[in-house]
Parts: sequence; structure tokens; C-alpha cells
Amino acid sequence: MRNVLEIEKLTKTYTLGSIGQSSFANELRGFFSKKTKDEYILSDYNQKLETSSRKQINALNDISFSVKEGEVWGILGLNGAGKSTLLKIISRVTTPTSGEIRIKGKISSLLEVGTGFHPELSGRDNVFLNGVILGMNRYEINKKLDAIVDFAGVSEFIDTPVKRYSSGMIVRLGFSVAAHLDPDIMIIDEVLAVGDQDFQRKSLEKIKQNSLDGKTVIIVSHNLSQISYLTQKCVWLDKGSIKEIGNTDHLLENYKRAYSKYTETFNTTQRRGVGQIKFKNVFFNDYSTVTSGQKLTISLIIDSEIETSTRIALRIDRGFDKIIHLDSFLKRQSIVIKKGLNRIDFVVPRLILIPDRYNLTVFCENQTGIQDWITNAISLNVSDGDFFGTGLNPSKEQAMILQDFSIVDKHE
Repeated sequence: MRNVLEIEKLTKTYTLGSIGQSSFANELRGFFSKKTKDEYILSDYNQKLETSSRKQINALNDISFSVKEGEVWGILGLNGAGKSTLLKIISRVTTPTSGEIRIKGKISSLLEVGTGFHPELSGRDNVFLNGVILGMNRYEINKKLDAIVDFAGVSEFIDTPVKRYSSGMIVRLGFSVAAHLDPDIMIIDEVLAVGDQDFQRKSLEKIKQNSLDGKTVIIVSHNLSQISYLTQKCVWLDKGSIKEIGNTDHLLENYKRAYSKYTETFNTTQRRGVGQIKFKNVFFNDYSTVTSGQKLTISLIIDSEIETSTRIALRIDRGFDKIIHLDSFLKRQSIVIKKGLNRIDFVVPRLILIPDRYNLTVFCENQTGIQDWITNAISLNVSDGDFFGTGLNPSKEQAMILQDFSIVDKHE
């Protein structure tokens, strides 16, 4: 199989000005691209600037690897490792500072919710717009329109302006467009986490089928189960450099071992508290799939400046619906936090949640008051299990939780 993506000594440097922002003018001055038939080459540039009052940050540093036609690759790394920057360079959203990237074929990118969509245009118009950008004509796009709309489940709203779509609808339509308009290479950055469980499952199967059809896929996801299921090879990035490249199963084991405490990242936009004690991270089941009916272990990594007795509580909710409350106070259990890093596990013997996407809020207090409270710190994706031993689960419309029960048929 031929190489469809070749990356050699790729470096991306951002220059921060006095207000802490990268220089957009430098981006424009540095851009250079050349197109020959279906091969794109982004070549070196290194604009010399006076940077005496500016700080330079290497988002990527000397990256080299190649991807063959039909392969599915995962990109792993903590936040800030350079994953999204790498995908943006491959997608030609931004340019490298130095190094070279060769791309053979058409690229379809889904980097974030709504990427490539014009909010004032309808869903139908945006499908055609994206097809034209990929080099397709109206006839080719029209042939695939019904399949795109059906897969996305937005037929009722296809002529509605996209600005009126929910984030889930935008993700579904965006993925469907990216997957159906015959790209040679699909670039996906974490967006599947926004879709509902049924759509995620359908999307994974579509990615798998595209790979079997000879399409190349490069995907970033913090969901290691998705990476394991979809990909054959992975690149592990650490602070902008390649730490390891290799077979997915082998690389995932090394990745889990190295970052067993730090693979999830908090949303801290809704954080409050004294701050002497802070939640540093949360992860579930030591990276195995979170499944209805199985044991769930919620592991908290806590960083403390003091040694103290604390109350710790967790809340699992779905939007406005508060579903599960786990609280050390309700167990009359005081948790002793020592100075430095601590790991506390909350163990749920049998997970009663139906398959869906949930939010986890974490809370910690001691005698001086609330130390740390993070609303919707991270999300919890629950997949199908076999709670009743029948292979059946209620739908989201029927229930939020599962409850074991028995039926006694009494006859007089």
C-alpha cells in the first residue's frame, strides 16, 4: 500500500506577544503551499522576527511518521501534548514552522463542532458547500445527499439554518458529511464525544467500514476504548514530541501505565472553593469500558497543601436531571487527606445507569469550608451492558436508571 501521509521533522512554534496571544500576522506571512494534482506539500518556513519581548512555545517538535492507505491511526497524549495542532496542520488549517508534510488525496476534517459550517445557511446548503470544498460537483453530492441526511437523522431540519441546530445535530451532520463525501483521508478530533450513544456506535461502525473500503482515518480521542476498537497504530505525543509510535495494543498498555493518574482532564470553568485541597483528576474503572450493570470505580486524584479530614461527594447527572449522589457524609465516613497527591476510589458495586452520556460533579470540604467544587468536571459515557441477562435495556425515553426486579405470577 502507498503512503498517503508523510510527515518529516515537523515543528510548530507559536510566538506569544505581550498580551499572551500568538501572532496571526506571522501565521499569514509564513504560509506557503503548493498543489500538484492531488498531492499537497506544505513546505518549510521560518519567519525571522524580533522576539525580544515575546515568548516562543513549541507546540510540536521534530515530528516524523507516515501513514499508509486504508490505515486507521490514533493520536494519544494529555491536553497540551500537541494533538490538535498536528491535526490542524494535516488539515491545512494552520501551517508548520518547519518541516514538511505530504498528503496524497482529498481530506475531510471534523476538528470541532460546527467546523466548516456556515451558520446562516441551511443544513442542505452546508452539505453542498462542504462537497464543493472537497472538489465534488453538484451531481456527485446530490447522489449522496439522502444517505448523509438519513445517517445524521436530521431530515426534518435539513432546510433549517444550521445556527438553529443543537450541538448534537451539528455533530451528527458534520460527521455524516465527512464520512460520506468520499474523502481519501478522514481527520476526526474528539467530536464523537458529543453525540448520543446510538450515534457514537453508528459512527464507529462507519469509520470501520471506511477503513475496509480503503479510506485512511486519523482520530484523536480520550476514549481509549474507541482507540482500541478502531485503530491499528498510534502516535503518542508528550509536550509536542513523539514519545512512542507503534501497534495500538502495545502502545495503549504503555500509555495507561505512564499516565494512570492523569488521562482525564477537568473542565474547570465552574470551579470554586478555598483551594488548599484541589481535585487534580478523575478516571473510571482504570480505563476499561464503563458499562451498564458492571462495577464502576470512580478514582479521584487530589492534590492537597495540608493534611486534614474531609467530606467528599460526587453527583452524576444528565442535564437538569440529578440522578446519583455519592457522599462520604451519608456513610458517616471522614476521609483523611494527606499533604501532596492522594487517590480516593468510590466503588459502585453495580452501575444502574442506562446507556447515555452523563456529567460528573465533584465536591470537597473540611472544617474551614468548601475546598473545591467543580460542576460538570468531566463526562461519563455509559455503554450497553446486559443488566438483566437478556441483552435488553430500556431506552432513554423510558427511564434513566435500571432496577433489578422479579415477577411473581400468582394464580388463585
